[in-house]
Amino acid sequence: MPIFGDDGFRSKFGEGFMTQEFLTKFIISIAHTQFIQESDNPVLIARDTRQTGETISNLFSRLLNKAGINVVDLGILPTPGLSHALQHGNYSLGLMITASHNPAGDNGIKLFASSGKKLCAKIEEQLEESIQSSSLSKISKKKNGTTSFLKGNFSSYLDSIFGPKIVKAPKGGMVIDCSNGSFSCLSISGKFNKGFTFTAMSPNGNNINENCGALHPDRLLLALESHDAAYGVAFDGDGDRAVFATRDYGVIEAEKLALIFYEILAQQKPEAVVASAIANTSFLQNVEQRGGYPVLANVGDRNVVTKTLEERAVFGFEPSGHFFFANRSLTMDGARTLDMFLRALNYLGADFSEYLRQINLWKRKQLDVLVQSKENSALLKKIENQTKSLIDPTSERFLVRQSIWDSIIRIYYDYEKIDRFTQIEPIVRHIVDQYQEKLQ
Repeated sequence: MPIFGDDGFRSKFGEGFMTQEFLTKFIISIAHTQFIQESDNPVLIARDTRQTGETISNLFSRLLNKAGINVVDLGILPTPGLSHALQHGNYSLGLMITASHNPAGDNGIKLFASSGKKLCAKIEEQLEESIQSSSLSKISKKKNGTTSFLKGNFSSYLDSIFGPKIVKAPKGGMVIDCSNGSFSCLSISGKFNKGFTFTAMSPNGNNINENCGALHPDRLLLALESHDAAYGVAFDGDGDRAVFATRDYGVIEAEKLALIFYEILAQQKPEAVVASAIANTSFLQNVEQRGGYPVLANVGDRNVVTKTLEERAVFGFEPSGHFFFANRSLTMDGARTLDMFLRALNYLGADFSEYLRQINLWKRKQLDVLVQSKENSALLKKIENQTKSLIDPTSERFLVRQSIWDSIIRIYYDYEKIDRFTQIEPIVRHIVDQYQEKLQ
């Protein structure tokens, strides 16, 4: 069974990949890896605000110490904060304990190389083979490793983004929804002036992402009304994702925000910009109209980051609100995206919401279809082949893909003017039903 998706692994705590047995095998496999064995540098660990995070962190530290490996524990920190610490320190590996936007009862692991980038797929494949090996043995050295706790990482990370000065709120004020997650300390960081209002910044271990954060932009809009604020941002639980809204426009599509970022960063020069394959079709046209070069990457933040670096693009993004600024970071980063958003407000001023309205995006219909397993390559190909003749590529786009984590296939249908999804959807469902009947 595959373990690593495009961004580590996650599941409900106590089940699947989050049992003590599996996590023990995982850490023993980490201890066996050549680059860990050959390095004297410690492993770096951080976590989000889930109650189970500390339990997992303590297990990892104990097992690594027993294998003679030193650990540095950063405590609660956003995922990009861990990446920043790796980039500016001497460590062998980074383990981020988080299930990102998932409910509090889930947890997971994201793996980072010593450079601060996500661990490459090749090493994850080696780890997967090691975990599944029946010959895997525990490593116990005569001299145990130690675990130390390093403080001040959050402040250092914020300074790397905003500099040493206090961040000034935009005119009209701004709400920051911290999702009861890793960015909850923003409210007491002393980094933001009184024009900012913080919500969902009281984590109790069981309320991360609960009716708040990036998955609940409707709550952000309500907060803008109740606090009489012009702008808002909502992070996800581990802080690598940010969704934005204005009071008079509503929730901002990531593709529209990306176009504004492109205009700021490209500085009227032709530049490449990377988007994941599920980005709205008209985003590509909009970039080309601005003299740029749009590049599509496979879904998954590691794929977008890799493609952005390969293409030397000004930035890369996913429509979910994950943005990567290659000249400033090594991973997706919600706080850096907030910094870019504040720059965009200064760039456009009072015309910001009107500018958003003038950007044309094709309309989108999305459908999630439950299937029996996560291995559906034949089914995806069948759907693509049987719907190809139905789509007019000049005014429509049809995309089907398998969910990374769930037994779901996701259907994306973009159209310029005429919506024909009611004709296409029953065909898709019929193909799925026929395919699954044959499997029974």
